Amino acid sequence: DHLTMGWLVRGMHKWGASVFIILMFLHMGRVFLFGAYKYLRELNWIIGVLILVSGMMEGFTGYLLPWDQTAYWASVVGINLNGTAPFLGPWLAQFLRGGQEISGETLTRFYSLHMLLIPGAIIGLITLHLYLVIRLGVTSPPWSKDAAGMEPEEEEAARLRPGLTRPVPRPSGASAMQAEPGGRE
Repeated sequence: DHLTMGWLVRGMHKWGASVFIILMFLHMGRVFLFGAYKYLRELNWIIGVLILVSGMMEGFTGYLLPWDQTAYWASVVGINLNGTAPFLGPWLAQFLRGGQEISGETLTRFYSLHMLLIPGAIIGLITLHLYLVIRLGVTSPPWSKDAAGMEPEEEEAARLRPGLTRPVPRPSGASAMQAEPGGRE
């Protein structure tokens, strides 16, 4: 707050982050309602979930950065909650703290995660997510049908994987139809 207009930048960052999380949840809800997580788009759904989790990790790591009492105690609760997870929980809590208690080492780790590692992961995941959206196309609402009366999934499957949607006679089937019973041709 000692910088000119610092209060504005901090406020925009705080509210922008909250809007980002809300919009991600709304987008995931739309994808779920439209059934866009189904066949052909399963990987894109998983990538979207990873983007959502990464966004929430951004919020968690960014909350400590003001380094005040509220941030400190919220981080104590969050790290201790992570520590209760089975198997990797205690190790994860130790890693996040950078020691036995929250200190300057914790602040450095959270800053590095918040500014470098997690944003890099989000950029990579969004790039892959958008590539798959461009490759597979946008999902139609489940209540819409095309002019031929095809369901959107059938239309997409025919467009993206034409060889898999048309019946193709197999050589074994064709030769079986030509052969007479008893093995004579």
